[in-house]
Amino acid sequence: VSQLVARCVGWSSACAITLQFSWTSQCKLVREQRREVESSHKVVLEDSIHRSEAKTVTTVVEYFWAQTLDYVFEVFSGTGHGSDCERLELHRGTLTGEIITSTEVMPHPECAHGRKCSCELTWLMKHIDA
Repeated sequence: VSQLVARCVGWSSACAITLQFSWTSQCKLVREQRREVESSHKVVLEDSIHRSEAKTVTTVVEYFWAQTLDYVFEVFSGTGHGSDCERLELHRGTLTGEIITSTEVMPHPECAHGRKCSCELTWLMKHIDA
């Protein structure tokens, strides 16, 4: 960590330093599952000779979706573009989860790129004794 801070402090004497968070999300249908669910109520029909009971059975359809979120925190010098820019990746990760829906409508876009969140660190880096 101290080497990272020292490097950013060095950059701050010549150009702007920015911390940035960005992410990409993916959602895809994994499977469709059908199951039978019995009603908790029953109907009883009786006459003097016969007695019968009936329950309602409902077919439930569930859709299982895989959701993946890839994210990265990085620090860069200058504008973040071009040959004079230096980038340091602080952390990269992936989160995964499962979403279950009752309709075949995709719960999230198939692929989405989040708006990059940036924070200017130049002033802070100029005031750190590294």
